[in-house]
Amino acid sequence: MTTPSASPVRFPSGVSTDYPWGPLAGMGMPNPFFYHLFQDDFDYLDTQLYTATKTGAGTIANAAGDGGQLLFTAAASSAAICELQVTTADFTLPTPTLPKKLFFLTRVQLSDTTNCELFAGIVNSTTTVAGITDGIYFQKPSGGTTMNLIVISGSTVQATIAIPTAVLTLYLAAATWIDLAFEVTRKGEVVIYVGYPLVGWVPASAWTSSTQPPPLGIVARQTPAVTLTTVNLAPMLLLRTGNSTAVTMSADFLMASKDR
Repeated sequence: MTTPSASPVRFPSGVSTDYPWGPLAGMGMPNPFFYHLFQDDFDYLDTQLYTATKTGAGTIANAAGDGGQLLFTAAASSAAICELQVTTADFTLPTPTLPKKLFFLTRVQLSDTTNCELFAGIVNSTTTVAGITDGIYFQKPSGGTTMNLIVISGSTVQATIAIPTAVLTLYLAAATWIDLAFEVTRKGEVVIYVGYPLVGWVPASAWTSSTQPPPLGIVARQTPAVTLTTVNLAPMLLLRTGNSTAVTMSADFLMASKDR
């Protein structure tokens, strides 16, 4: 029997994230400027919001499916890509003098988890894989089911953080949703989350029952802090074919957020 979701907590007078002395402290809702937030649930593909790069016969379009979805179709060529990146590079990573928290989160599924390549993260504005010189991103290379989180600055890789094989064995499968997320802490550490579902309601039994998904949480961490780029960055999803057969990727949502 499916466990129903719990009743929500109610705050009839609202709730505030502003300081008591702040101009929005009495507003009764969270301060909308506490975080710089980009989020897209892909109910509608806004062509003004993104720069879309498609080679060959590649396409990116809305697709039917619960929650709003995009379908990336990369052409039948090993170098073919389909990329969607926010047009304006309006995120920077935390620095020692400006220690802010930054978050990235997406949900995707691949038609082929062996051959195709996936890139997902916050990087410099680029329309090619070779053009990624700065940022933080997940990379699933062609020819296997491994995955890493790459931290790069000025074309120099500062860290390559492997996602544990045990995690990928559980969650990386063809035509199956997987959530990919990372946080950059105020100390400059990179914390990685991979699994499904990382967002949405999960019954308590999922944390205890052997018949449910294993506990979800941090799967890898980079400490101490690494050198982070100061270049302006933008959220990005990119699919590359990796072989001679066309591949697809569905995307459910994309989010990036940084506290002010």
